[in-house]
Amino acid sequence: MNHQFRGSLFRILRVTLLVLALIGGALWLRRFITSLHSEQAVINAEIVQIRTPITGVLEIEDVRPGMLLKKGDPIFKVTNQRFGDREAVAQYNLLQAQVETLRSELASAKRDLEVDEAEQKKQREYFQRGIVSRIAKETAETSFTTVQKLVENKREQLEHVEKRAQEMEAQMNLEKKSEMTAPEDGLIWSIAGKSGEQVNSNTLIMEVINPSRIWVDAFFSESHAQDLRPGLMGTIRSLDDTVSWRGALQSIRGGVGRMAYDTTVAVPPPEMTKRQIAVRVDANWERPFTAAEFYGVGRSVEVTFTKGQGQRTVGDLLKEKWLHAFTATRTTGATQASR
Repeated sequence: MNHQFRGSLFRILRVTLLVLALIGGALWLRRFITSLHSEQAVINAEIVQIRTPITGVLEIEDVRPGMLLKKGDPIFKVTNQRFGDREAVAQYNLLQAQVETLRSELASAKRDLEVDEAEQKKQREYFQRGIVSRIAKETAETSFTTVQKLVENKREQLEHVEKRAQEMEAQMNLEKKSEMTAPEDGLIWSIAGKSGEQVNSNTLIMEVINPSRIWVDAFFSESHAQDLRPGLMGTIRSLDDTVSWRGALQSIRGGVGRMAYDTTVAVPPPEMTKRQIAVRVDANWERPFTAAEFYGVGRSVEVTFTKGQGQRTVGDLLKEKWLHAFTATRTTGATQASR
């Protein structure tokens, strides 16, 4: 009796397992036929590279990867301790010498102008009294006009050289010491420099993620190109199935593995496999990952789109919302009119 019972139980279990396997296979097959699944996908973000503006010794503030920055926050300083050897100093000294020379020449010309002005007045008075000839009066007037033009020219030259010297001094101050602040709100992705290092100008010090520009880069087989189009709505899920989001296909790019890829992103393509297309998806999420997790940038995910008639784009959703609002408005208006 027990033997028959155990045999019946095992037969029921085998049948149950077979049915479950068939159901699972059918669901998998349906999902495979009606859906497009990315071969690879990764959360990506826009990267802002912050570089040194001058040569000197680097001094980094107390910052670390994963730290949030506000616009204007100090991030590092560069001090040029050997600035006195630079060519700019010689140029500035030359300009200062020109300023002093022009000031001396202008002062001398002003004194000559005062003398010629007094002489001109005297000659005019003598001419009116008939003591001197017209030629003497005109000679004094010509001398006064010439010196007057010389004074104006010297004044213009002095103003020009003084302005250039001020600009050079301001530039020198910038090249002596430069303090860098965060250009925009961001999240530190990586730090390449260390305090005390001697750095050249345009040296990469840190990379900062722009939190307002986070998306998903997904890679599909080229055979699915005809089923993908901008605006198509899809689902993004983490590989551990803990979180998922909705997203809209933004752009489609071919030539993966054969063409240069965007270098201003946090994460390059996982693998430059040929015969794939790169799809960029804007995710409608509420940042399930924290700043300490870099908002999930670099994590692998899966992107799924529906094939065939079930495909819906952002335009379709907006159209449906508009029709729904329009229908509701007409219904309300008709109800009020009947009353």
